[in-house]
Amino acid sequence: MNLSEEEAREYTGTVGGRETKVVLPRFLVEEVDLTISAPVLKVHVMTTISLSVKNLWGCCPLDLRLLQHAQLDRKLHLIAELTKARFALIDATYGLDKHGPMEGEARHLGKFIAANDLYGVDWITAQLMGFNPRAIQHLQMIPEATKRDVRLKRVDSDADLSAINWGFSLGFNLIDTLSFASFHSDALARLVFDSPLTRPIYAVFGKTPRRKLQ
Repeated sequence: MNLSEEEAREYTGTVGGRETKVVLPRFLVEEVDLTISAPVLKVHVMTTISLSVKNLWGCCPLDLRLLQHAQLDRKLHLIAELTKARFALIDATYGLDKHGPMEGEARHLGKFIAANDLYGVDWITAQLMGFNPRAIQHLQMIPEATKRDVRLKRVDSDADLSAINWGFSLGFNLIDTLSFASFHSDALARLVFDSPLTRPIYAVFGKTPRRKLQ
């Protein structure tokens, strides 16, 4: 099934006391009983990590999702609720290190991580990767009960999580630094990525704009 070809609707909800809107395929929201997020483990220059919560952004069927990144933390939380995302299966056979989500260094880990709580597993996996989950914006939407269970180590696992540190890191280049501002402003993102100035801006950095998704 190609979700980009399915009927889509705008859904509204209150997240963190603020009205939040997302566009999703009607099928996912109104006909699906359960969603399992199955991401590949990787770093992300804009969100630090891309795991089971960030992976849900792929449910948004818009051509240029990068024009919708403002308030991404709240949008991801709303998508998780609307799609009834309850389980995560993170493919960590290989992890993408240094510079994700499109380019970076592939590292063999030989692991799979499964859990019944998306925010909980992403919080813990961020720690396993060597990052501080408290500094990752979209993980601040973690439910207080889940956060408390993680803090009190009330997490059932077949591995000693405290003994693991994969030592992932994240490097930024000039383009990443400039892109960070547009990541948090939809208006600026449209100017950079979908306006008459797009090609000239890309040309300054020796780049060519990617074609819109079809």
